[in-house]
Amino acid sequence: MADLGGGERDRTTGAIARVRSEQADALLETAYVAWTIEGQWRAARDQMRQLGVELMGDLPFIVCAESADVWAHASQFELGLSLGAPPDDYSADGQDWGLPAYDWLAMEVDRLAWLRARVRRAAVLYDRFRMDHVVGYFRQWVRRPGGADRGRFDPEGEDLQRTRGRRVLGALLAEVEHSPVGVDPPRAIAEDLGVIPPFVRDTLRERGVPGYRVLPWEKDAAGFRDPRAFPRESVASWSTHDTAPIDAWWSDLPEGDRVALARRAGLTTEVAGAPGIDGRRSLALLRDLYGASSDLALILAQELIGVGERINTPGTVGPQNWTWRLPRPIEDLSADASLAARLAAVRALVTAAGR
Repeated sequence: MADLGGGERDRTTGAIARVRSEQADALLETAYVAWTIEGQWRAARDQMRQLGVELMGDLPFIVCAESADVWAHASQFELGLSLGAPPDDYSADGQDWGLPAYDWLAMEVDRLAWLRARVRRAAVLYDRFRMDHVVGYFRQWVRRPGGADRGRFDPEGEDLQRTRGRRVLGALLAEVEHSPVGVDPPRAIAEDLGVIPPFVRDTLRERGVPGYRVLPWEKDAAGFRDPRAFPRESVASWSTHDTAPIDAWWSDLPEGDRVALARRAGLTTEVAGAPGIDGRRSLALLRDLYGASSDLALILAQELIGVGERINTPGTVGPQNWTWRLPRPIEDLSADASLAARLAAVRALVTAAGR
C-alpha cells in the first residue's frame, strides 16, 4: 500500500474517501489476510482448549503516535506530551518512552470507549491477558519532549490518582466480565513491577486482580520473602521479558543474594557456584518457583529448555531485542533426547507441586 501522509493522519475532508477509492484493491487484500488470520487463530485456540492449554496475551498500556489507533482517535491522546517513567534507582533522570500520553478528560466524554474496546478484543483473543504498566491507569509520568522538562505525574496527588485508577480499572474489568455467552471470561493479570504505590496494589486486591511476584525482587528487611507465603492471587516468576533467564543472570546477583536463594532452593555449594548454565541449578530454581502459593507460575521458554539468551535488554535499541526464537525447529527439538529428559524433569516438578 502507498505511503499515507498528513491528510490521512489528520482525517481531512475527502482524504479517507480518496484512499478508499485509490487503494481499494490493497485494502481488500489486507482485509482478506486479516480475516484469514482470525479464522486460523480461532481454530488454533479451540484446539488448545481441547488440550487444556490456555492462551495468554498482552494488553499494551499505550500505542505509538504513528499507530492507526492514534490516527483514528487523535482526540483521545495528549500528542504534545511524552509518556515515560519517573527517576528511580536504575535511571536518575527517569525514562522518556517517546509515546503519547492519554487525554483522560477527553476519554471520559465517551466513557473510555476506545480503552473498553481494546479489552473486549483481548477477551476474544486470550484466556488470560497481562495488563501492561497497570500503574499508568492510576497516574502517568509525562513530560514535554525535547525540552528541559523533567516530568510530572498526571494527575498529581494520591487522592486523584486512586480515584482515577479505581474508575478506569473498574470500567475495563467490567468488559472482561461480560464476555460472549458460552466463553469463559479471561483472567486479567496486572503488570505491577517497578515503583508501585501501595494504593495501587490495594485496588488490585479489592478487584481480585493478581500481580507479579518476581522472586529475586521479593525482599523486605528480613531478607527474601518465602514464595510459599505469596498470596494465592499472584503470578510467581524468576524472570521477565526484560531480564535474562534466571540461570543466566544468577552470577550477576550479589553474593549474599545467591547464598540466600541457594539455601532456600536446597542448592549445594558446588551447584550454586557452577559457571554458566547448569541444568541441576536450573531445575532446583524451578522447583523453588513451583512451590510458590501463587495461583500461576510463569517461566520463560528459555528457562524451560535450558538456554540463556534474553528477549529484551531495557535501555538498548537493536536487532538483539524482541527477536529471540527457539534455537531449532520444534520437530528437531522433539527428537533431542537430552531435551526430552529435561522436559520430563520439568513436568515432574510441575506434577509434584500440584500444578
